[in-house]
Amino acid sequence: MTSSLEMIETIDAVTPLRFAATVILIRDGTRGLEVLLLQRSSALEHMGGVWVFPGGKVEATDQENAHDILEASRHTAVRETFEETGIKLIPKSLYPFSHWTTPEGVKKRFSTWFFVAHVNSVCEVLVDGSEITDYRWIEVATHVPKLNSESNKIRLTPPTFISLLELSSFSNSLSALEKLQTQPPNLFLPKMVSIEEGLCFLYQEDAAYNNLEINTIGNRHRTYMRNNMLEYIREI
Repeated sequence: MTSSLEMIETIDAVTPLRFAATVILIRDGTRGLEVLLLQRSSALEHMGGVWVFPGGKVEATDQENAHDILEASRHTAVRETFEETGIKLIPKSLYPFSHWTTPEGVKKRFSTWFFVAHVNSVCEVLVDGSEITDYRWIEVATHVPKLNSESNKIRLTPPTFISLLELSSFSNSLSALEKLQTQPPNLFLPKMVSIEEGLCFLYQEDAAYNNLEINTIGNRHRTYMRNNMLEYIREI
């Protein structure tokens, strides 16, 4: 089985950023808030077999008549969601959730807006069986705390993992959307450090963010990726 580390192809050079957009689709299930995950085909060169949210690169057509990259990203999110799930959204239904910049040292780097959109509980999901081979609705309250122990079955990237953890505090879609309307999106600018058996991703509030010495005493805001396991720590 491919390890989590292997799905992040690293290089020595700094590669340019590409704009991208991702949508976290939420709905109200019988036991609380649910989030849609898609599995990328294992045959894909980039992140094959990984579970992700719908999304993709910002294309030139998405930027036509857009006032800024945020508006263009909304168009990307709508387009990619329909292409990958068959679900139709409208741009104004997307709430900015977070923004992630792929750290230097990774071969493919993206500047990505993450949005949240609510869909009906009976909304049908249609995957193409090619790029996307499977899907599942995750009950965040019950399943997200177990994802770390099941990471050999559900392979996630740090942004997906952290997004699910943050949403696990909400019991329903209304409470999640109300919160998103009153707070600015979180901005993640990770720095990547090689460690034994994996990687450590440091975020701005971490005491080691500037010197990259992970044992620096102080605040902790980081993700460890080791042996197919993800561990998120936020002690600020």
